[in-house]
Amino acid sequence: MAVTLDALSRELGVLFVVPTGNYTGEMDSPGKWLAEYPPYLTSENAGIIDPAPALNALTVGSLARYERGGTLFRYPDDPSYRVIARPGQPSPFTRCGPSVNGAIKPELVDYGGNRLIHLVHPDRIYRGDRDTGEVSTSRDFALGRPFAQDSGTSFAAPRVAHAAAKILAEVDASPNLCRALLVAHAQIPSECSDLFAGDSEGLIHVSGYGYVNRSALYRSLDQCVPVWSEDRIEDRRHHFYEIPIPEVFWEGGKRERKLTIALAYCPAVRTTRIGYRASNLSYRLVQGASLGQVVRDYDTPVPKVAAARIRERSGKRRFSERVRSKGTVQASAWLFNQVTPKTCSDSWVVVATRNDPSWGKGLSAEQEAYALVVVLSDRLVQQVHLQRTLYAAVRQRVQARSRVRG
Repeated sequence: MAVTLDALSRELGVLFVVPTGNYTGEMDSPGKWLAEYPPYLTSENAGIIDPAPALNALTVGSLARYERGGTLFRYPDDPSYRVIARPGQPSPFTRCGPSVNGAIKPELVDYGGNRLIHLVHPDRIYRGDRDTGEVSTSRDFALGRPFAQDSGTSFAAPRVAHAAAKILAEVDASPNLCRALLVAHAQIPSECSDLFAGDSEGLIHVSGYGYVNRSALYRSLDQCVPVWSEDRIEDRRHHFYEIPIPEVFWEGGKRERKLTIALAYCPAVRTTRIGYRASNLSYRLVQGASLGQVVRDYDTPVPKVAAARIRERSGKRRFSERVRSKGTVQASAWLFNQVTPKTCSDSWVVVATRNDPSWGKGLSAEQEAYALVVVLSDRLVQQVHLQRTLYAAVRQRVQARSRVRG
């Protein structure tokens, strides 16, 4: 099914949003669920199940939202009732990645419920779905019960699908752009990071790029502005994008500024675990004296000095190129707390690169489509008007380009 979804995504231009599947566990007593959480979430038995490994689909894992349902309110002093996850932590039943060749899966997480267990009665291990789950429509609507509460990753996936549908209501977006926008606005919850402290790989395998922050997903804010481009690229080629960072982004004292970049494409695939993608696209964030200098560095063959210049900026980076480039939707964030004069004066360039395997020529298009999203965020200073200054800078560049062409 995963291969079928990958093929249909490319053939029909459809965005599929699928859950990771639910892990029912191998442990025979509720005490073990508590004792083994969260390590069991990254075990081989808890891996994502078909069709969740599909690279061209968005796969969604689950987070817990509630820890006190009706049962705990009814019996607040009964130590027998325990929830496994705290709010914001991975649901006890969510499954983990990675996918084919180590690709990040799930890419996103959303609220799907929790598990309330009874330590004395093992047969009540799943009790609590109606207490700590998510509200949705009920299959018993004809009997007068239009809504019900339950838990599962299938409750998390529709929330992401709804976010994608709202993007389409605001923007004439392709599936590639939808995926790129969603992961560009995602952030791993601090509760998950704290839970997997010291295990960065496990954190990524369970949480992916994180939970989608909807605050600036559909409309730009003064403190958070996305810009994007959709294009097509030939094999063995680079595309260069100079990010229009306004001066106000660098002004002021020490604070957290964030630059997030996401890329999505939809390659042809073949039914083998080795060389699954017929086309490989990736990107780097490069700092250079100017856009022209970065282009010249990439055109310069072999010299070690040039190779050193085009290394991606790695300081305060969330996902390295090696980790993110294994998937067909890729994202990373860079934090800038204290800037230097060179940081402000240099050009910041995103370099998108296509480098296909030799066997993929018969399956791939001469020009493969992709979407690139850049999000500038400075949420700590209310007086920063990124939207106005960034759009003004973009308009100036467009006008200047038009005059040159004329």
